[in-house]
Amino acid sequence: MYLVVTLSSGRADLGFGAEAADGQAPSKSLVSLLGSESIPFELSAGFLIVVKGRIGPVRDLRFALDTGTRLTVVDRKIAKKLRLQRHGERVFAFDRILAAESAVIPDIEFASRHVANLPVTVMDLAQYSELAHNVDALIGLDLLRLSSFTIDFEAGKVSFGPLEERAAPPEMAASVLCLSIELDHQPVRLIIDTGVETTILFQDRILKKIPRLRFTEVSGYVRIGRFRGKKVSLPEAVVGPKATGLTALLVEGPPSRELLPGVDGYLALESLKARRVEFDFANLRLRWEN
Repeated sequence: MYLVVTLSSGRADLGFGAEAADGQAPSKSLVSLLGSESIPFELSAGFLIVVKGRIGPVRDLRFALDTGTRLTVVDRKIAKKLRLQRHGERVFAFDRILAAESAVIPDIEFASRHVANLPVTVMDLAQYSELAHNVDALIGLDLLRLSSFTIDFEAGKVSFGPLEERAAPPEMAASVLCLSIELDHQPVRLIIDTGVETTILFQDRILKKIPRLRFTEVSGYVRIGRFRGKKVSLPEAVVGPKATGLTALLVEGPPSRELLPGVDGYLALESLKARRVEFDFANLRLRWEN
């Protein structure tokens, strides 16, 4: 069975949409998509979609596809190999601001995608995420939005469509994708993030919206990645057009009000319970098949 959610852009949208953010998109870069292609992926740590690619002359690199990352992030060791000119900057990572660097890579290629002169963020990926220590780059929405793509968990392949003019509206060039779900009949807004292991709910924001939220504790405090919180079951949660239930990590504290305004957490793909997930930027839809 296919479930479909329509997406649109803009801060006021409560469906699957785009949240504008500062940053550069590959619009000033030379983009070449050589048609559709399906390639195998490795499911690292049980959830992270990892494909092979290259940056400049450095081949056989491991790229994680991360819809929760606005701009592509390259590990510092690769930047050193390429002798890139770098400049200091600060970047947002989940719930905090980290010191990083910016640079322009000569080109990057994976599947049938080839982009030259791409602005990227450079940092130690292990610092960005404990689960990214064995990858060389995080492919962010600046590249993923260039065409629709489908993750087929049964086949172990990710399929990329051809470049389309309507692949994503301009304001999605450096953005996060959000999906509105319902908890106790109240909408909450979550970033759809292929880079998180489990769905994460910011407790302070959720309970401010829904003070009497009904949930069952699955366990006491646990740590998943760098997040620590209570694992809870929300059997009446509505994800998509019907109630499917949801298991999530209810995290205390983060982020501050200045970070991710209007966002209540991160939605992991595992919460969709899907065999296949399609990010259809051309028609502004998210589809998944159970």
